[in-house]
Amino acid sequence: TFEYKKHRIEFEYEVPANKVGSVEISPSLIKFGQAKPGLLQTQQITIVPHNIPVTFRSAKLHLGEPFSLSDTSLFPIVLKPEEKLNVKVNFTPADAGIYNDGLKISIAECPDISTNLLAGGEEQIKLFFPLGGEVFTVGEDTAILWEGVKRSQPVAISYKLHKKDGWKPVTTSQNLRYDWNLPRDTSSQVQVKLTPIKSAEENMEISAVTQIEKTPITSLFYSPDGKKLVTTDENSFVKTWDSETGKLISYLGGYDVEKAMIGPDTTS
Repeated sequence: TFEYKKHRIEFEYEVPANKVGSVEISPSLIKFGQAKPGLLQTQQITIVPHNIPVTFRSAKLHLGEPFSLSDTSLFPIVLKPEEKLNVKVNFTPADAGIYNDGLKISIAECPDISTNLLAGGEEQIKLFFPLGGEVFTVGEDTAILWEGVKRSQPVAISYKLHKKDGWKPVTTSQNLRYDWNLPRDTSSQVQVKLTPIKSAEENMEISAVTQIEKTPITSLFYSPDGKKLVTTDENSFVKTWDSETGKLISYLGGYDVEKAMIGPDTTS
């Protein structure tokens, strides 16, 4: 704009498109597949400067793990117009679930550019053990195992013995595992439910029915100190119990047994 004696003269100049510097990054969203724990997946982004040389200072992830970059040693680097730079992005999850991050490329001649990273799919908790149909003994220790969510995801565990019963809470656990002492309640079935602790809209649950053994006892004896209880049943199992807690201590099978007795300890 030029002013002279109350007159204003304006000049405009449009820079030709082939003279305007720009930087292209593709894709703008990097999608990885389902999150498979321990499995390495690699994707590639391509950076191209147009019309002018460009100095790329660095490439950085906002969060980092489980994402990582393979080619950070390339930076800083100067690219000529239309020269391509490929950067590999790795994804190695420790758990299943949904992951996202951002990758920022720092540039000297113009504003920084970025792309987004997305991996995994909708979390779906899966009961890994028991699956249903297993036979356990009341008071026996077993492990409840699950998968499909992050290891850090808290899960509420509950159970019921009959279809008409309400769910009874057991505990809240993480790490994809909970060591459980089977309930002493008498029933031929127990149903287990896992519920990830999230908002009500996000809650998911999975149930499995497991068969708890209910075999008639043929004999029963207490130890002399009254702390242990030994039983035999129609399946020829000899089982030792803690008489105070009802917890199964040990069992022996594979023999024809009708009765069992506890004798004095002669090992000392």
